[in-house]
Amino acid sequence: MKDCKISVLVPIYNSSEYLEECLNSLKNQTLKEVEFILINDGSTDNSSEIMKKYKELDSRFRIINKENTGYGDSLNKGIKIARGKYIGIVEPDDFCNKNMFEILGGLIEEDGADIVRGGYYYHSEKDNRIRRTIFADEKKRVFYPIKDYRIFCEPPAIWSAIYRKDFLRGNNIEFLPTPGASYQDTGFYIKTLVCANRVVFIDKPLYYYRVDNCNSSVNDKSKIMAVVNEYREIEKFVAKLSDGDLWLRYCQAAKFGSYNWNLSRLSGREEQNFIALMKREFSKEKRVGNIKKEYFSKKYWISLKLLLGMPVWFYKTTFDFKRWMKGVIIK
Repeated sequence: MKDCKISVLVPIYNSSEYLEECLNSLKNQTLKEVEFILINDGSTDNSSEIMKKYKELDSRFRIINKENTGYGDSLNKGIKIARGKYIGIVEPDDFCNKNMFEILGGLIEEDGADIVRGGYYYHSEKDNRIRRTIFADEKKRVFYPIKDYRIFCEPPAIWSAIYRKDFLRGNNIEFLPTPGASYQDTGFYIKTLVCANRVVFIDKPLYYYRVDNCNSSVNDKSKIMAVVNEYREIEKFVAKLSDGDLWLRYCQAAKFGSYNWNLSRLSGREEQNFIALMKREFSKEKRVGNIKKEYFSKKYWISLKLLLGMPVWFYKTTFDFKRWMKGVIIK
């Protein structure tokens, strides 16, 4: 495609249940200078037929067929073959506002940013809830990541943004290509932040993130160690950069939040083992000086102190919180 402005990558594996809704939202995009790269990760359902249908309907769709090597590897291949100046990502069980890429594409050129990110909805068949960001009262915020650690504690939400392609390639930013893993968005998100000079957030929600797909990888408890592997990769990546010591301190606060979220999915022996792992890792980071109170929220700082000093009480508060949450959901 000539004059392609944005390449939107869609990693697809057995996604037929929601795929048409996703691809319809792309087909209806108001931006014309865009390509949609559908990366078929060895699907065995009828996702391939759905992809072919949309390719015939709209020349902006491209299909890349590959063996099942996973989400991260699919997106790495997509970045390598993308023709656009900017990269976007849409997951096949989600969908987006029809002018999402026109809005984000206009802003990234206007601001000269490395990354521009919009707001998003938590979407279910029952309702849509807007995910508020750390600047909910502002229409737009420019971040310089090295000066504002709070941005590291935002959910990754990599699909709500677009990225300059030469920024990704020039900094060797890739996904961890672990077959069947989860949390690969976490590594990508933090790698982009530590390399970015300028990041723009807007409060307008443009993306619908589905939370009621029971087959989503975030609901797979067998991938307990995926988040640990991601942070090990992140720490190796940032340690090589200038200001690596500062980035490592920022990452510990983000890691504690991610580990706590992972912990909320576990129970019994798995939960106890993961708490023991957390205690080992954060005790080590404290010894080498990477734990700084100013980068933690008040809630997480108290939790960290319990974990390091009174892990039995940390376990109890985690259990009580999950029991309370179950009651809230039931009500």
